[in-house]
Amino acid sequence: MKKYLLLLFVACQCFAALAQNDRTPYMTKSLASAGIKAVFVKTSGGSIAVSGASGQESRVEVYITGNNGNNDLSKDEIKKRLENYILNVAVNNGELHAIAKNKNSGFFNWRNSLNISFKVFVAKQVTTSLNTSGGSISLDNLTGKQDFETSGGSLHVDNLTGAIHGRTSGGSINISNS
Repeated sequence: MKKYLLLLFVACQCFAALAQNDRTPYMTKSLASAGIKAVFVKTSGGSIAVSGASGQESRVEVYITGNNGNNDLSKDEIKKRLENYILNVAVNNGELHAIAKNKNSGFFNWRNSLNISFKVFVAKQVTTSLNTSGGSISLDNLTGKQDFETSGGSLHVDNLTGAIHGRTSGGSINISNS
């Protein structure tokens, strides 16, 4: 029974992550003058994507949806639910730290929980340390050391050069041009 519940949870997470592709970000933070050399992202239910962007402005986009399949939450409803979360996107000494986690370590209301996902666009030469417990991880067009882990999502890697160390305990792995 626990396996079926885990599979249902993972399927919902992946569905929510795919649905976010056509949505506008909840928040966008420009990193144009930050000179990012390292990216650290941790989220408990959403997906993470990091792209080496040449000629584009470096930035972080944060996507937020309801965990119960409700992708049409208003900004006010999201803001209200975010009171139960720590959401922090900060840059310090060329390091980007983006963190989203639930403040409650014990039981919490699944109906009011959120999927918080990050899309990061940075220079090609960057190292990453990425972790999510329920979403997929996607990396493309990067050079450097990449370390990433998900416990329930898939891994998508394209056009990476350097030391690559990725782990998943429940999803598919797709690697190309690397």
